[in-house]
Amino acid sequence: TGIMEKEKDFLERICDYFQLHPNQFGWILIILGGVLLWGAIQKWEWLFIGDGRVFNIAWFREQFGDKAAQVVMGLLAGLCLVAGVIWLFAFKK
Repeated sequence: TGIMEKEKDFLERICDYFQLHPNQFGWILIILGGVLLWGAIQKWEWLFIGDGRVFNIAWFREQFGDKAAQVVMGLLAGLCLVAGVIWLFAFKK
């Protein structure tokens, strides 16, 4: 239970931080988008692994091919990047 309490405390501190500084959440979206974009360009296999459910990136890859899955992942990454930049400007202090 000690580990669970530490994790809970850590998550609460993160939530408190983003409530006090909502503009900083945009940086998380930008970093996430950058990593996803780089992963799509580099064809990182773990990025395209699915769990067998329909309408995830692995299903899309099986149906439409590697290039199409890369493009879709790139578009999703771009969306994260744009959302992060918009978030930064929307909550600019």
